Amino acid sequence: MKKFRSRLAVVLMLVMVFVTAFELVGVFAEDEVPGAEPVVTEEAAPAEEVTEPVADELVAPEAEVVSDEAQAEGEETYTITYAKEGNGTLSRESESVPVDGTVAPQGCKADPAGGNKFVGWYKEDGSLATQNAELTSTDIGTLTGNTTFTAKFEAIPAPQINGLTALASCESVYLRWTSPVVDGVTYTVTANGVAQPVTVINKGSYLECKVSGLDSKIDCFTGVYPSYTFVVTAQNESGTVTGSVTGAPVRTIAYKVKVKSSATLKSHNSIKGKVKVKAGQYIYAYGFGCGGKYLFKDAKGSLYFCNFTRTSKRSCVYSKNVNYTDEEATLFVNDAGLYSNNDYLVWVSTYTQHIYLFQGSAGNWTLNHPDMVSAECSTGKASSPSPTSAAAFGRQTIHKKIKTRHGIPYWSCYSDINAIHAKRSGWKMGKPASNGCVRNLKQNAQKIYNHAVKKKTKVYIN
Repeated sequence: MKKFRSRLAVVLMLVMVFVTAFELVGVFAEDEVPGAEPVVTEEAAPAEEVTEPVADELVAPEAEVVSDEAQAEGEETYTITYAKEGNGTLSRESESVPVDGTVAPQGCKADPAGGNKFVGWYKEDGSLATQNAELTSTDIGTLTGNTTFTAKFEAIPAPQINGLTALASCESVYLRWTSPVVDGVTYTVTANGVAQPVTVINKGSYLECKVSGLDSKIDCFTGVYPSYTFVVTAQNESGTVTGSVTGAPVRTIAYKVKVKSSATLKSHNSIKGKVKVKAGQYIYAYGFGCGGKYLFKDAKGSLYFCNFTRTSKRSCVYSKNVNYTDEEATLFVNDAGLYSNNDYLVWVSTYTQHIYLFQGSAGNWTLNHPDMVSAECSTGKASSPSPTSAAAFGRQTIHKKIKTRHGIPYWSCYSDINAIHAKRSGWKMGKPASNGCVRNLKQNAQKIYNHAVKKKTKVYIN
């Protein structure tokens, strides 16, 4: 029994030593006593996290992207927005560029939709950046913040042909019309259905094209004058429009008229003779200006005078009175190739009893001057006609001037016996009545005397 108690006491002592040792180990683990191996459990093992890159790590390219906060403050980059007004497309909507200007803007290209045109790139203040479709870094310039450039497009209007007219000339026809300024218009012209090679010229207040080479039979001086229907077609992306007009290149040389009363007419050129006309009879008057208001040719080429209504009730008169403009007269002398030895030219039409004083040069004669002349005159009567060329034009020159002769002022002499001069009181203009000279109102004779008396000024009489 005594031995048993001794053994039990030893056991209890060992137990107490073990428990005390266990508690001491736990305390050291919690306080991480140096040299002690910590007890690690699964619950205590934290997940591995990297909060900062190691100093020698390479930074990925994405790390240079500026934060949203920096972009919002406009401190690192500027945003360029590309907008549009109208129908069209843009090559990009926006882009960002560094504030320090290390990268230039790429810009943007505008492309109008069909039937539209590009007007220009505009800044935010409404000013024009460029009218070029491609907006470049040069156009964008230096940025001071986020900005917007707007491309503006406009619809292209359809062309128009307004007031189409045909002006007769010697061997050509001038077609004229008006139209608003329209982009991309192509014009075509036909004469009696046959396409004509023409160039349309913008004259400012109107458009014009000259139609030439219509017919090899056309003759300004014999009255061959086929008529044409001209059709002008204008076309662009937005539509097509046409206009038509009837005209002839030499309608001012030959005109069909109806005789109102019977008469016997005398010849007014070198082929002397008489001809009778009856009321209701149709004749062809040749000439320029009034279409042969006073003279006409017979089949042999003789010229005959037909009085105007005011002269006599028994006279032969035409049922139509057609006059032509100064503009057509100017077209005629320019297309006919008339020339002079200086900057003045005189043209007398015995057919129309008109005289013209032009200024300029061959192919560029004009009446647009207050001292130029365009008026009725009176040429030689049948027994003493004014000298003309049998083929076409008489080609005389003014070689001297006489202030007063036979009580008549302002003589501009173009031959040994004939001159352009003023008229006496009571003399009527507009019909052949002189002895070969060309009679004028005093103010017109004075203008020719003052301006066209230079030596070798050409005088054309036909």
